[in-house]
Amino acid sequence: MKIRPSSLAVLPALALAQTAHAEPSNTASVSGTAQAQVVDPTLIALVDDLRFGAMLKPGTGGTLTIGTNGSVNTTGGVNGNIAIPQPADGRGPAAFNVEGDGSLLFIVQVPTFVNITNGSSSMRVDQFRTNTFFGIGLFNAQGEYDLNVGGRLNVNADQESGTYTGTFDVTVLYL
Repeated sequence: MKIRPSSLAVLPALALAQTAHAEPSNTASVSGTAQAQVVDPTLIALVDDLRFGAMLKPGTGGTLTIGTNGSVNTTGGVNGNIAIPQPADGRGPAAFNVEGDGSLLFIVQVPTFVNITNGSSSMRVDQFRTNTFFGIGLFNAQGEYDLNVGGRLNVNADQESGTYTGTFDVTVLYL
């Protein structure tokens, strides 16, 4: 079959005519949903410091541990049960008030260790613990959580007398 040049001009017009006749039943549409959640920023406020209290200068090194529930445990030359006067605020865990969106989970991060100092002398605080489930907490329906942080104080033999202080960071992240 031989195609004439004048017939070639008709072919594009035929192609356009066929596509222009698409039936409405050959199309489909569906709606999608867009969503976003805006949460209140987490707020954390210090209520009370981590307090190891007063102790006698030990002849041998040891530890004094404050639990998140306020329990006190000692090892080695540190004797936490000696009836010596304690500071007015006594011994106890650090306490923080954490606020966020109700019923959301969050992660608490505490340091591996910090050093507290008195001049050039220092003691290490480690084994920080929180009253969360393996570092994961849940805000109550009102968006509040009372966070307690305990830790272990490592006291050297013949530790220099004085008041030792230092700071540590607590970070709260939404899950």
